[in-house]
Amino acid sequence: MLRRLMIAYDAGWAVAAAVGLLVAWQGGAAGGEVWMGYQAVAPIAMAARLVAARPVRAASG
Repeated sequence: MLRRLMIAYDAGWAVAAAVGLLVAWQGGAAGGEVWMGYQAVAPIAMAARLVAARPVRAASG
């Protein structure tokens, strides 16, 4: 689960950076806000997902 969560976090970071760059490249003033918004929300969402996750039982063998 942690691997998938980190992949999603990094993919979101890349998408937010690309969208922010595209907005800025087209002359918009909200490119930085898009990226900073992701930086503010994503860690909170990731922490909430980790807290809500059920513990994984170790396989007995």
